[in-house]
Amino acid sequence: MPKIVDHDARRRHASHALWQVLSRDGIDAVSMRAVAAEAGMKPSTLQHYFVDRAQMLSHSLELVIEQQKARLESAALPAVPVELVYALWRHTLPLDKERLLECEVWLAATISLKDPKTRTVLDSADRALNELCEWSIDVLGGTDVDVRALRLFTDGLVLNAVCHPDRFDSQQQTSALDSFLDGIRQR
Repeated sequence: MPKIVDHDARRRHASHALWQVLSRDGIDAVSMRAVAAEAGMKPSTLQHYFVDRAQMLSHSLELVIEQQKARLESAALPAVPVELVYALWRHTLPLDKERLLECEVWLAATISLKDPKTRTVLDSADRALNELCEWSIDVLGGTDVDVRALRLFTDGLVLNAVCHPDRFDSQQQTSALDSFLDGIRQR
């Protein structure tokens, strides 16, 4: 009887292995060989699913986006628009280990902008974040300048939380976000 292989499950397994290599050893350590070893696969088996490192990163980023959407869909979100703004932005921050790993994958994919597929996935995620910025500022009563400022602030907060998790723990991130959003509301 021929062996039945779930190729999507294998791709997901390899992507999760990439996440582990990235988190433990950094972006420079992510290679076909390292990910294959982490996944318990032969490099040739991994190459059956991904032709190169860029394709692995792109798929990993797609999984991050799927995971974030699923988390938001299952979250109990407030009905009051202003409270919803704060809640949605908290979901974008690396406030726990899982979201920190997601942000690390996002950052690694951002570094790999030369790959067209990765660029397409990042552009889609960027559009969604820009829409969240515009909606947030509309709800909070801000200006067009606040839209850009919110995007720069949240991107910078995430970057600092990924690079310096000891200085930007979940409480500090939440406090900084709340303070920034409060400032927009009070104008």
